[in-house]
Amino acid sequence: MTIRTCAAIALLMGVASVASAQDTQGSVDAQCMGSGVRREAQDACQKAIDLFSFMAPQLSASIAGGNATLGQGQVMGRPGKFAIVIRANAVQGSLPEFDGSAPSITGASSTNYTTKQQYLGLPVADVTVGVIPSFRVGTRKVFGVDAIVSVAYLPEYESSDESFSIRLPDGSLKLGFGGRVGIVQEGKFMPGLGVTYLVRDLPVVSVFGTSASGVGMRDTLSLNELDASTKSVRIVGQKTFALLRLAVGFGQDKYETSSNLGARVYSGLCAAGGCGFDSGLVNFSQTMTRSNAFADLQLNLVLFKLVAEIGQVGEVKSSERVRTFNTFGENGDDTPNDSRTYGSVGIRFGF
Repeated sequence: MTIRTCAAIALLMGVASVASAQDTQGSVDAQCMGSGVRREAQDACQKAIDLFSFMAPQLSASIAGGNATLGQGQVMGRPGKFAIVIRANAVQGSLPEFDGSAPSITGASSTNYTTKQQYLGLPVADVTVGVIPSFRVGTRKVFGVDAIVSVAYLPEYESSDESFSIRLPDGSLKLGFGGRVGIVQEGKFMPGLGVTYLVRDLPVVSVFGTSASGVGMRDTLSLNELDASTKSVRIVGQKTFALLRLAVGFGQDKYETSSNLGARVYSGLCAAGGCGFDSGLVNFSQTMTRSNAFADLQLNLVLFKLVAEIGQVGEVKSSERVRTFNTFGENGDDTPNDSRTYGSVGIRFGF
């Protein structure tokens, strides 16, 4: 596998150091050692699983982001009032470098892949509409309910040399849904508070990457019908200071990702260009839960608002920690469980 295969995954994904490599390294997945997988394809099978395991949390973090609607912590306050936010999320991720690391054809063999820092992200649009109004209790307004609709976009892609491609069998757009419940509306001296729940999904994608095997044929790695879903709960507070608004929030994300993974590798041991060996389709899924904290700064202009956000997703909780057979990072200490910093920028319109 070459860097081009990695680049295919990078396009798709654009989802604090933990324990040592000894603590995080796992064993070969049973599906790659089954009777239906030839020994020559076992290593390619395991490397496909580990690549999925390493990149899926970064992909999920880029979908979830931080605040459900940038710059906003409280409900709209009345039915029909709405806001539209167009944003770009970017996670400070890591990409494995595959140059010179072709899969073994003599069985599964652990490889330590170096990684390079790379921002991974995608565009997202959110629409928030007031559904149930807030009402006054004493001098403060409380309660209220908003509906939130999210739209994620991912284009199809194919390289000029056809070495990798991204296909979207169900289309480039994916809708997400959620809502916000108000606790208290912002006052002269007190912040506004609200709680949100939002489900964001990535469009279902299939990724195919190929690389020269050294015997005149091309090894192939495929991620078929990759499905990524995030469920996010947030409590957010906001306070406005003239032209500026500050929103700060904390919450929890649950990531659920799945795919049918496949690989085909070629051997030079046979005549006439080498023999090909298939791993078959391996059904693989991943679920993890992590905390999320963020801060938004909004500039209130006349016709629209400019918003920037910075945040961090925490390390994966111990019961859901992912262990890969292959390792990542210079010392094997770059893992799927690491905390990740992310940022968002967006423009907001409200009426």
